[in-house]
Amino acid sequence: MLLTCILFALQGFSATPSFIATTSFIAMSTAAMSTATMSTAAADINLADFSAENADRGWQIVNDTIMGGRSDSRFQVVDGVLKFSGTLNTNGGGFASVRSGTIAAAGTTQNAMRARVRGDGRPYQLRLYAEGSDVSYRAIFPTEAGRWQTIELPLAVFQASFRGRLLDRPPIDASAINGVGILLADRTDGPFQIEVAWLKLVSTAET
Repeated sequence: MLLTCILFALQGFSATPSFIATTSFIAMSTAAMSTATMSTAAADINLADFSAENADRGWQIVNDTIMGGRSDSRFQVVDGVLKFSGTLNTNGGGFASVRSGTIAAAGTTQNAMRARVRGDGRPYQLRLYAEGSDVSYRAIFPTEAGRWQTIELPLAVFQASFRGRLLDRPPIDASAINGVGILLADRTDGPFQIEVAWLKLVSTAET
């Protein structure tokens, strides 16, 4: 419409009041439609923010010791931040994790996970869990030692996994998510630590 008006002006077109009114109405209607489309995006959902009233969601440690491994880990919530640390031992298992209890996420059309973390330079996995299933969904993200980062992972990149084996399954749907976790399994022995300020289920623009 803007291009049409410019062309008319260049050609010496004299716009009548009715033409101007019609053009303005169409422009305003188009803007309103754009705003309405943007507002239909589902609201972000806080899955964990570790504030005083939100910190206790049944978080627990799950290490390779359940299968005879030797890794150890622990977590604590301090000043609104979850600190997950320990020592990875690849001699039998080779993983350490912390995961939430059941979360009533009530997701709808959200399509990504966003997290605020400070790691140690090692790659970690963000894990999602679905109600009524032993399968988890994982996505690996890098960290920079000692630096806070906001990471964003589309749900489409999460891979279904069961006992360390990848499965050929569709991506997890936001409405099915009822738990989250952080896992380290980078095949490197030694100490680790990652801090998590919050985890959110969010809507992002499709690319």
